[in-house]
Amino acid sequence: MYKTTAPTGGPHPSGGRPVGEFKSQIIAPGQDRGEKGNFDHSGGRIVFLVGFVPDLDVWVLWDANRYENFAWSRNVQVKAEGVHQAYFGQISEQIRKLRGALPGDETVICAPSRLLVEALTKRFSMYSADLWNLSLDEMKECPQCEAKAVGKEQIEIVFGFRNMAGENPYDDIRPQSHCRNCRSGKQRLEA
Repeated sequence: MYKTTAPTGGPHPSGGRPVGEFKSQIIAPGQDRGEKGNFDHSGGRIVFLVGFVPDLDVWVLWDANRYENFAWSRNVQVKAEGVHQAYFGQISEQIRKLRGALPGDETVICAPSRLLVEALTKRFSMYSADLWNLSLDEMKECPQCEAKAVGKEQIEIVFGFRNMAGENPYDDIRPQSHCRNCRSGKQRLEA
């Protein structure tokens, strides 16, 4: 897990940020000024890029996989609206347009501390689905108990994934054939 500098901004931004936006700066471990930075994904590591707004008790989770070869002290942003939704007790998501080495959309998640585990699970599910190319509307059904899950997030929760490959843990990853309950024997005990 990589923690950024504390997000600053909101109604009184610093560093030229627009009003209503928080920013953090990322510097990879060992990255010197003028060098490009990368997060360590080796050995199948799952990387989380998080910031914390202490005054509001809100965590911000950026998509670490969207940041490669980044400049020293690179800015990452989040709109104040998402931070404020989290402050008032709910997990929020917002889509940001990125430019640079990996242009495209990034989903930023904000959560109050009491929902941090749920937010990290959501971030992991998004990462997993992107990595394993699951569509948002894919459906999976357990052949034993007929439990159903629709969409990448629910499939991760109900079924989990398995690695069908050798050395590279991401070569061929698929949803489990049976739901977690059936695999653990819980379904048999309840019957």
